[in-house]
Amino acid sequence: QQYGWQFPTRPATRIRQMEEAVELILKMWAEPRTTFHGRYFQVENAILEPKPVQKPRPPVMIAGGGEQMTLRVVARLADACNISGGEPAEIKHKLDVLRRHCDEAGRDYDAK
Repeated sequence: QQYGWQFPTRPATRIRQMEEAVELILKMWAEPRTTFHGRYFQVENAILEPKPVQKPRPPVMIAGGGEQMTLRVVARLADACNISGGEPAEIKHKLDVLRRHCDEAGRDYDAK
């Protein structure tokens, strides 16, 4: 509330906002100046300095195990995921879903 940001009641909206925020952050880490016009965030010729020391950038971890949205975002944008809780068979199933999303996104599930 201090920053004037609304907290959406719908989880799907929060996931879409997170996805767009990660896209924006990745661009700002990579570009000297970033212009981005998304549904939730807009920046024009924005500067983010200093850039991260880690190359090519810090790893991005996204937590959650939602099979339709969250794991798809992990496959597209993240370097790691945090799927907590659940029985081993459930975690294996979630990782299989993540692998399919990685295949669809053209990302190597096994890449480090």
